[in-house]
Amino acid sequence: MSYGNVIVSAQGKQPLVSFGVISDVQYADIPDGRSFLGVPRYYRHSLLVLQRAVQSWNEKKVKFVINFGDIIDGFCPKEKSLSATKKVVGEFSNFSGNVYHMIGNHCLYNLPRQKLLPLLNIDGHAYYDFSPVPEVRFVVLDGYDISAIGWPEDHPNRLKAIDILKQKNPNVDKNSPEGLVGPPRRFVQFNGAVGEEQMEWLDRVLQDATKLNQRVVVCSHLPLDPRATSFAALLWNYEEVMEVIHRYSCVKPWSALLERMHLARLISSTTACSWLAQTEWEIKKWIGVSCSSMSHENGIVTAQEKKPLVSFGVIADVQYADIPDGHSFLGVPRYYRHSLLVLQRAVQSWNEKKVNFAINFGDTIDGFCPKEHSLAAIQRVIDEFGAFDGPVHHMIGNHCLYNLSREKLLPLLNIASQNSRAYYDFSPIPEVRFVVLDGYDISAIGWPQDHPNTIKAVNFLKKRNPNSDKNSPNGLVGLERRFLMFNGAVGEEQMEWLDNVLEEATKLNQNVVVCCHLPLDPGASSIESLLWNYDDVMEVIHRYNCVKVCLGGHDHRGGHSVDSRGVHHRVLEAALECPSGTNAFGSIDIFHDRLLLSGADRMESQEMVFCS
Repeated sequence: MSYGNVIVSAQGKQPLVSFGVISDVQYADIPDGRSFLGVPRYYRHSLLVLQRAVQSWNEKKVKFVINFGDIIDGFCPKEKSLSATKKVVGEFSNFSGNVYHMIGNHCLYNLPRQKLLPLLNIDGHAYYDFSPVPEVRFVVLDGYDISAIGWPEDHPNRLKAIDILKQKNPNVDKNSPEGLVGPPRRFVQFNGAVGEEQMEWLDRVLQDATKLNQRVVVCSHLPLDPRATSFAALLWNYEEVMEVIHRYSCVKPWSALLERMHLARLISSTTACSWLAQTEWEIKKWIGVSCSSMSHENGIVTAQEKKPLVSFGVIADVQYADIPDGHSFLGVPRYYRHSLLVLQRAVQSWNEKKVNFAINFGDTIDGFCPKEHSLAAIQRVIDEFGAFDGPVHHMIGNHCLYNLSREKLLPLLNIASQNSRAYYDFSPIPEVRFVVLDGYDISAIGWPQDHPNTIKAVNFLKKRNPNSDKNSPNGLVGLERRFLMFNGAVGEEQMEWLDNVLEEATKLNQNVVVCCHLPLDPGASSIESLLWNYDDVMEVIHRYNCVKVCLGGHDHRGGHSVDSRGVHHRVLEAALECPSGTNAFGSIDIFHDRLLLSGADRMESQEMVFCS
């Protein structure tokens, strides 16, 4: 195909319209900092990202651009808010087409609506719609219509928001979700709601679009589905908004919408590789397009398709148990019996695709499995893996260790090791090496109580987590929130082994994929899911250029990031949280220059191009 570095559908045609997207620039002329969860933020560099985005959009001749809000950051000094906003708007003006803005909480921390909206060329309400072509309509929502920020103190919309927060959030600090469980964690002050008048407008717009046979794209700074985001980021009344949207069939899912997704490569100020994904979307006719009609699951194929070096199947967090469905401690539904059906479909898919091997990313059975059934349950899952026509490489997770000790577990998983160590490496072909880490090497679970690794872990948690319940992050701030009993660490001996393996892989000119149940980068995962000493592990990994991708599980939502050295981190979505009839598994093709994950259903497909 003629496209370079691009993801296209199997039914590539001329698009109806192309547009650029960017989100959360949050520029401020201040030194780099961190979010309240400890994630690094690059306030000045974000303006350079925007400049490169504009250059890319102009080169690709996209028709318009959508900015998804938060163009300046809340830490911007207030005396500089106006000039900072104008500076960002000035960069957008270098685009040779229309730019459609929406507002976010950080915008409103800096400027009131009456000053902000004219700067963003938003006339009247901050919700509006437009049709760049007759077949398509875009609906831009104002997620801060009902909000404690941005309105005058006595404005009815602000008073409504304060009442909602008083009723829904018992904390003194209304930006804190402390003590809130599941979806109620969205009731924090930095979010907001769609008001009644806007809801009626939305209904009329969708009704009109239906009559005109238009396909609709809804845009909102605040996400509208808990499966796509953290609970703490959701629109307060996302359910009511989705109830209106679901009255009509004109609003289309992204799996059918994103027929082409260009990836623009960006070089950061430190010359390390990073990626601005989804900088350009090209919309084509959706009629007749479905995931099943395309040559890869989830309908994504590369334009540079060649025969892969090796292919393998992936699945994470099956957590099977022969018990009724339940919920996580955050209120997310869990389908303990159905996860086995997901695994069965995964094995069938891998066999049909003739992948070379499969990797199970741990948590094979669930901690709620009755202990008298633990052995039978894990044997049942292993038998399902046994139906695969190739080798299966397992790793251990916390839920495995809740059920069985290492000495019983490792032989069942066919992990051959000395001293119950669960780390190893293998090379399915000479060009590629897989390194499987044991994230519970230092752990308070799985080892005998008097084992040195248990004692180290217990002492470690005593120092870093003051809570009596060591699985609780209450009171821990930022990256400290990873110091929980259901996580663990890589020990010194394993760290030395890792260094030796990567040194050898470098000499052999191998590309390396690191696999660990626990994620290794805070950009790809919730803080609470991270390996305790992920930073030490990454320090070893970054000594070498051979590691291209780190794959993990544990954080059931999944995630992706590219770290400062260009290493991709991909956390896989959990099989456990698939409702009846849905799936979360994938197959991965490795090429000389990239890795292509083709996900089924809830597991997102992704191309990860290696940074040289």
